[in-house]
Amino acid sequence: MPGFVQDFYQDKEQKLNDCIGSIFVKDGQKVNVERQTLNNAPRVDQSRTSEQLQRMGKTEAQVQREQAEGRYTVGRNFIDSPFGVVLIASDYATLPIYSSPEERNQTPIRTYVHELGNILSSRFGGSGKAFGDRNAEDPDTGQRLEDCVFNH
Repeated sequence: MPGFVQDFYQDKEQKLNDCIGSIFVKDGQKVNVERQTLNNAPRVDQSRTSEQLQRMGKTEAQVQREQAEGRYTVGRNFIDSPFGVVLIASDYATLPIYSSPEERNQTPIRTYVHELGNILSSRFGGSGKAFGDRNAEDPDTGQRLEDCVFNH
């Protein structure tokens, strides 16, 4: 497991689980999501570039439209292993999308938390948007979890 994930669980495990408890609610009842720890953390795969992640599950027309709009894919996930896999673009640091070095440096862990939220949402709600904010620019559960954990 990458050091940034180990550091995250050491520093923010409680905050992560508090956020999960407040977000994963259905019909007024908390969903029984197991406590998230390093022991059940999704594996991290940083072997693909942003463009490779962008092409996953999309048509060529969709990819071309996103590229023309200057949109990049930094993270994706797979839920087909015991705890899931978070994919983080190997070239994330070179992408022209950051307003500051701090934002660039936070990208791996923010992406990890975002994709963890989508993995848990798919597992416990049937889709990555099951506990998201339908009115948000990014309506998936991962964005909601990322915002909560990092206080945005």
